[in-house]
Amino acid sequence: MTEINSNPSVIAILRVPKQSIRVPEGIITMGNTLKAILTSGDDLIETTVITPQQGRVTTLGTKQGNMKNGPSDKKEQRDIAYGLCFEDHQANMAIIQTAANNLHDPIAAAALILRNGYDIKKQPVTPANPDISIKNKKNVSGTIIAKVKSPNTKKSYSIDWDYSTDNGVTWIHSHSTAVCKREISGINSGAHVIVRARFIISYGAPLDWMISNTVTVS
Repeated sequence: MTEINSNPSVIAILRVPKQSIRVPEGIITMGNTLKAILTSGDDLIETTVITPQQGRVTTLGTKQGNMKNGPSDKKEQRDIAYGLCFEDHQANMAIIQTAANNLHDPIAAAALILRNGYDIKKQPVTPANPDISIKNKKNVSGTIIAKVKSPNTKKSYSIDWDYSTDNGVTWIHSHSTAVCKREISGINSGAHVIVRARFIISYGAPLDWMISNTVTVS
C-alpha cells in the first residue's frame, strides 16, 4: 500500500502495489478506479485525461495475457506497461487527495475519496453533537429513536432526518417531521448507525446538520 500523507485526518490509499505483483488484481482495481472517477460526479479529472489512461490499462491487460509461456522480454514489456498505469493511478490519487483536503470536513473528505475509487486509511470518527441523540427502541429490533433539542424560537419549523450505516459516507433520507423526535425502523440488526438532523425555520434556509453519536442497532 502507498499513502499520500498530506491530511492528518483522511488519507487516501492506493489499493495496488507499486511492484508488478498480483498484476491481474491490479488491472481490475485500476480499471474500476478510473470508472469510479468518471461516474463520481465530482469532475476532478478531465475525461480527456482518463480515456488514455483506460487505454493504457487495456494495453496492460493485453501484455499480461501475452506474457503466459512467453519469452522473458514479454514480462519486461508487461512490467513497463504496469509502471505507466501505476503512475497514472498515483497521480489521480494526488488530485483526489488534494480535493478532499480542501473540504476541511473529514466525513465529506472520506466520502469524496471513496466514491472516486480509492480507499482511506481509516474511517474518520464522527463528532457527536450534544443537541442530538439516538438509542435503540426497547424490545424492538431494527428500530432506533432519535431526538433533537428544540430550537429556541417561537416560529414554525420542520426537521430533516437522515441516517447512515457507513459513518456518514452515504446518507439515507428518513422524511421530515414537525417534532423533535423521530423513530426510524427497518435498519439491519448489528449495523452501526448515526443520525443527522437539521432545522428549517419558517421556510428559511436550513440550519447546519447536527450529527449524533453512534449506536449499534439491536
